[in-house]
Amino acid sequence: MRFRAFVIVAGMILGTAAHSAEFTYEDLVSIVKNKSITTIDTLLPELPESLRGGYTLMKKSRSQQEASFQNPRAILFGENGKLTCAFNGDASQDGYDLLECIQFREKEKAFDLRQIEFPSKLNGLTGPRFSERNRSADGKISCLGCHGGADPRPNWNEYPNWPGAYGEDDTSLGSDATAYAEYEKTRDSHPRYRWLIQEKTKGAPFEGGGLFARPNLVFGDLIGRMNGRRAGRLFQAKSNEWQSLGFAFRALECTPNADQIKKLKISRADYLKLTDLEVLFKQTEIPSRSFKTVTLDDNSKNQASYEHQSGFTYLSDSTAMAIVMDRIEAGDDVLRVGVEKIIASPDNRSGAADLLQFQRLNQILPDPDHFSTVSNRSTNLTYICPRLVDLFAEAFVNANLQ
Repeated sequence: MRFRAFVIVAGMILGTAAHSAEFTYEDLVSIVKNKSITTIDTLLPELPESLRGGYTLMKKSRSQQEASFQNPRAILFGENGKLTCAFNGDASQDGYDLLECIQFREKEKAFDLRQIEFPSKLNGLTGPRFSERNRSADGKISCLGCHGGADPRPNWNEYPNWPGAYGEDDTSLGSDATAYAEYEKTRDSHPRYRWLIQEKTKGAPFEGGGLFARPNLVFGDLIGRMNGRRAGRLFQAKSNEWQSLGFAFRALECTPNADQIKKLKISRADYLKLTDLEVLFKQTEIPSRSFKTVTLDDNSKNQASYEHQSGFTYLSDSTAMAIVMDRIEAGDDVLRVGVEKIIASPDNRSGAADLLQFQRLNQILPDPDHFSTVSNRSTNLTYICPRLVDLFAEAFVNANLQ
């Protein structure tokens, strides 16, 4: 069993968590158009508090939007990260009149990158300009080059370091404490930052991301789960049924029982060799970078291509559970009941806030490892592994019978 760190998690039953209607990019566009909004300053108070209450602040930026200690790039990710929007705070900064957004399209299991450009003296616009999908608002720049290629994803580094963000090492502000204090002095009177829902407490680890403690971790967790659904789609598009099911059962470390092994041996093919994760991953011919949310200068080259962190879990687990969830969405009630048991299984959360956050995460992609003080991963896997291996065995024997 590989080492796993802790994460903010708790339990719920699939499909039963009550939550408000999600605010989407289309809702954002409607507000801009229907209320004739021409500046980011006047747009922000029109956005729901649920979006303005979760955010991270970038003191340095590699995007089209510049950032500084005093005027950071604010990345709003709200309650669940499915819509993120970013802006900066000074008219002298590049990208000041741009609102950059990423919408996760659940039906497509894909990210949709957008820009809204507001009028300024520099661009000469008379009204807001809305970009086409995955392009800049002026149509001159593609988002694909910096966001992973033809099937884009957000850029966000792995736990516990997020270079350029306030609280970038997940422990404290450290040497940035003075700069952050200066930002705080002007925040409540700033035409943009004053509309952010501010933190209730401060301390170490850094808690300066609205209502969430450790906002950089929370953001990574949310988009990591969404990227897991995307990774599952990508993998299955480049593999056949037994290969995708094989990846899922091997990544989750399911163990076939005696009857399943007997059935697998009928094919006379070496199912363990053929379901080696590295072998299966390479067969997709999809570059490892295309699966990651980490930035392009990522230094985790020593990790197996299928095993880097995806949010606060691992890509292999995320892809495996995405395959399981796709099976459930296709009507597999046995796996559905098993996943419901996983989500409802006991853990050692520290309070209601952790429970709520885990519910949000599991609405995106459940994880059998609750990262609790006493790991219940082995028990959780008993709820889905027998069915998963049965499905694999049937598909494998049918495809490899000699």
